[in-house]
Amino acid sequence: MASILHRDKAFKIKTYDSKHTCKRWNHHNKTITSSFIARMYVDAISQNIECKLSDFRDMVNVGLKPHVTLAQARKAKNAKKKALALIDGDGKEQFSILWEYCLEIGRSIPGTSMYMKLTQNEMLNKPYRFQRIYRVGFSGSSLKCALWAATSATTVEFFNVRINDIVKLDAEAAVWLKEKEPTEWSRSNFSPNAKCDILLNNMCESFNSMILDARDKPIITLLEKLRYLFMDRLQANRDKADRWNCDDIFPQIKSILHKNKKDTAGFIPKKSNEWNFEILGGSVSDIWAVDLAGRKCSCRKWTITGIPCKHAISTIWQKNDEVINYVND
Repeated sequence: MASILHRDKAFKIKTYDSKHTCKRWNHHNKTITSSFIARMYVDAISQNIECKLSDFRDMVNVGLKPHVTLAQARKAKNAKKKALALIDGDGKEQFSILWEYCLEIGRSIPGTSMYMKLTQNEMLNKPYRFQRIYRVGFSGSSLKCALWAATSATTVEFFNVRINDIVKLDAEAAVWLKEKEPTEWSRSNFSPNAKCDILLNNMCESFNSMILDARDKPIITLLEKLRYLFMDRLQANRDKADRWNCDDIFPQIKSILHKNKKDTAGFIPKKSNEWNFEILGGSVSDIWAVDLAGRKCSCRKWTITGIPCKHAISTIWQKNDEVINYVND
């Protein structure tokens, strides 16, 4: 028989009997706590972060032989959380040393730019919450199509026509849209400097998918994982760019040009001078002006994307020139 000494928490044997009658282990060992399990299995968890709770429970049952049932799986869950905390660090502690982290990155990697923006909690002494939650207040197939027509319009004139269509369908939706800067959601107001007409947030979704493994980590662990990820990706892209043929263009640009060339049929270019043309389509409203020297078309698609539109291609062909020579650098 033994008991714990209160002074130094050691065991003292008070009565000794050489003949053992106890089992080799105790299925209901109360000393096997979640903290103990976390320390014992921290290496196993670090090698298999995505380990399911049931698999982790079975691992503990086999290794330590305690009696952990599904009803007691909370202990295994808590143990896994504590093990992950031992691996990745404590979230609150990492937030408290963010400034030190920024300074260390600037010191150890010269030329690195570090920016940290803080937002004051709007309600003092209240729990922190999302700074903004956006909610679109309308739906419907007709309204959706009208919205996409407004976003896809490449000229201000067509954009205003599409906005009037939305007003007829839902005046409140039109008011909500007018509060948003069209430079952020309609091609008609996109800057020509970016040479990009992407409307969807597919790049954001791809980025979020790429950083999925890092998103649930404490802040500094997350930043370090992102830093390694970006470093490897940027260097891989540099290596890929070194193998490019400088006289060629991207395959995706080639596919867009191929589509534009197919759509060129039916347009008749009329020469105004050496570089300016008027393009006649199938109707009175389908007339466009192209400036090859300025690399502009009145439809603005060439201006926005840097890729010759179907109207521009018809004039380039009339000049017996190569379309690829007019793709923006």
